[in-house]
Amino acid sequence: MDRRLCLITGASAGIGAEFARQYAALGWDIALTARREERLTALASELEAKYGIH
Repeated sequence: MDRRLCLITGASAGIGAEFARQYAALGWDIALTARREERLTALASELEAKYGIH
């Protein structure tokens, strides 16, 4: 496998969300963690739809 995976903590807002967007734009798959499940789910859906990452 040649896919890269990035773990991002605190991804529901702020710099964590921005890091997730930047890495997704580069084609990395993202493992997201956060305390706010609703915001985390929304970000994951956004990234998957926009960049086709998992």
